[in-house]
Amino acid sequence: MDTLRFGWSTLYRLGLAPWDFFGVDPGLAGLVEDRRWVKPGRALDIGCGTGRNTIYLAQHGWDVTGVDLAGYAVEKARQAARKAGVAARLLQGDITRPDGLDLGDGYDLVVDFGCYHSLEDHQRAAYADTITKITAPAATLWMWALWASYNAAKKVAPAELRARFPQWELADVSPVDRNELHDMTARLPRVQRHLLRRAFAKGALVPPHRYRLTRTEAGPGISTR
Repeated sequence: MDTLRFGWSTLYRLGLAPWDFFGVDPGLAGLVEDRRWVKPGRALDIGCGTGRNTIYLAQHGWDVTGVDLAGYAVEKARQAARKAGVAARLLQGDITRPDGLDLGDGYDLVVDFGCYHSLEDHQRAAYADTITKITAPAATLWMWALWASYNAAKKVAPAELRARFPQWELADVSPVDRNELHDMTARLPRVQRHLLRRAFAKGALVPPHRYRLTRTEAGPGISTR
C-alpha cells in the first residue's frame, strides 16, 4: 500500500497524471446543476486528486468530503480549496480500506472520476460494500470510467456494475463523445494532450463512459439498458 501511495503521489509531483488537468465533466455538471436529479446535500468525491470536483461541488452548495490515496494530491487539494474560498473535508486514504478514515455516512451523492476502473476485483468488492454502507437511501453514484481498460480483467460495463452493486439501479450509461473529450483535455500540456487524443482516436484507449446508479431498497437493479 505504501508503494501505491508513493507511486500515485509521484505521478502528481511529476505532472504525469493527465486526468489532473481535465475540466469538470459536462455530464457531472448537468447532473449537479439540473436540480431534477440531485439537490445539494452530503457528497463524497472518491479519488479526488487535487480537488477539481470537490471544489466544484462545494461551490454548488454541497457539503463535500474528498478522499484520495495520494497524500501529495490531497495536500494540493487543500491548498486549492483554500484559494477558492470553499469549505471541504479532504482525507488521505484508501476507499477500499475505510477503517480509520472517519468518512461518516448519509452521503446523498458519490462522485468517482476514474477510481473504480483502476481497481482490482477484490478491491471493487470492498469499494461497493463501503459505498453501500455510507450512502443514504436513494443516493446517487456518478462514475466516469473506461468501458474496458487496456486490461480486460478490469472491464467496466453495465453487467459488471449490476452484479457488483445489487442494491443499486443502473439508471443511465452514456459515452463521452469526442468533442466533450477534446474540451475536457484542453488544459493538458501539448504533448500529453496529443498522445491522449491520438490514443482514443486510434482505439488504443476505449472511449470513457459515464454511469449513474441510484441506490434502491428493492435489491438488484431494474434497468434494462
